[in-house]
Amino acid sequence: MQNRNQARTPAEFFSQSYRLSCTFDARHHSLGDLLYATTSDYLMLDNAYISPIDHPSHISADYPRVVIIKGSLTFALTTYKDDALRHDQKYGGYLGTQLTTVFITLPHFEITGELRIPGRFDPRILLSSQTGMFITLLNVTARLTSNQEITYHGEAAIINKNQISFMGLPDR
Repeated sequence: MQNRNQARTPAEFFSQSYRLSCTFDARHHSLGDLLYATTSDYLMLDNAYISPIDHPSHISADYPRVVIIKGSLTFALTTYKDDALRHDQKYGGYLGTQLTTVFITLPHFEITGELRIPGRFDPRILLSSQTGMFITLLNVTARLTSNQEITYHGEAAIINKNQISFMGLPDR
């Protein structure tokens, strides 16, 4: 993991059949803080390139500014773990000592990654509406289900829990 203090931080957002590659302003808040915040239903992003998920090198459109509706987002992928973590996840007692590998299916994708869990893991609590709209995974690989050769990698992903179809868990 690299330490850096950049105003414009790259991220990728996936929704429906599209990938949005862009930057966000990380001077005041991480992407995790922005997505988990309940005070806004959208994000403003900069320098956006939109491509179909099954043809990632084909750019369908580009815009200097875009708006993302949080509820429509499938997941966001970051190069750096700290971009995906909320302030309390970085500095509070939130981060558990256990990393549990999970497998998640979403529309068009299957994702493997590590979930940090404090204490005993109960997926019913994790996926309840009381824990917010998103979950964060570390060391992520997202694979397109219609073409297994297309993969996306990142140190972290923020996943919309409402988009999860299945979650594979280790035996406990």
